[in-house]
Amino acid sequence: MCFGRAGAADSTSRFRVLPVPTLGYAPETRFYVGAVLMVPFQLTPEHRLAAAKLEASITQNRQRLLSASWDYYLGRDRGFSSGNILTARYPDYYWQPGSNTPGHLYTRFQARKSEFQTEYLKQVAFNKMFAGGAIRYASMQQLSYMEGDSFVWQGLNSGRLFGISCIGSHDSRDNLLNPHRGMLLRWQIGMNTTHRGNIYATQKMDIRWFHTEEKYTLALRLYVQRGNVRSPFFDLPAYGGDAARGYFTGRFRGDRLACFQTEWRQGISTRLGFTLFAGLGNAWMRSSGEALMLKPNGGFGFRFMADRRAKVNLRF
Repeated sequence: MCFGRAGAADSTSRFRVLPVPTLGYAPETRFYVGAVLMVPFQLTPEHRLAAAKLEASITQNRQRLLSASWDYYLGRDRGFSSGNILTARYPDYYWQPGSNTPGHLYTRFQARKSEFQTEYLKQVAFNKMFAGGAIRYASMQQLSYMEGDSFVWQGLNSGRLFGISCIGSHDSRDNLLNPHRGMLLRWQIGMNTTHRGNIYATQKMDIRWFHTEEKYTLALRLYVQRGNVRSPFFDLPAYGGDAARGYFTGRFRGDRLACFQTEWRQGISTRLGFTLFAGLGNAWMRSSGEALMLKPNGGFGFRFMADRRAKVNLRF
């Protein structure tokens, strides 16, 4: 169960501050509790809805996370800016890369993680086509062993990296936070360097499609990521999270990742609705021959619109 938020202020309110409590359960955290300060805003009718967010949470696993993010479209879609800042200190689990690693061969470690990323895209053609770039910094420091297999522990190392990326995108979604129609096509290629001097390339492709008829919305997503064996372990593609709900993020890692998700959202009344989702994917090492060891997921949930004006949902 989790309390979530989606949607944004209506046309009569171009700027709102929405404090939202969060409570939930995830494989990586077990139970967690926290708060989100969300600021949806629309400067003029020519602007698409934008949002800024500040979130803090603590978990049953004694993890502490603080993050901030923003997504902003310029008027008449002339450009797009987004970014996120994250700092966290937490215990975590690590399995060696691969799609067929035994579940009992893991190590538990403590670390401090920080990350910063910002991007800017400019409209370069008709039909909402954008191009631009991004910069990124990430680090995993103060790494310490807690328990588990000592051989697996040898695959861990602290590190820092800096990366730059080129991005191309088509974005016709009607809402950044809670889309009902439109699609996103996004391709990103980056070059990264670590503090040890390793240089490696990465690629990401993200395709999302939304269609709404009366009280239902169909959402599809295909996400593909190409990593590199030269990267630090924390920058290898990891199966789980939003792309593969229900899997412990990092239970399966590799230098290749592909996930497909489909979701059906059905409205029951003006406030209540339910969701069905299912997916398939994998994370694997290119040389392992494990690409077809696909891992399914599926589930259902309910949504209750706690704030009709701001369209904030409680999600179970």
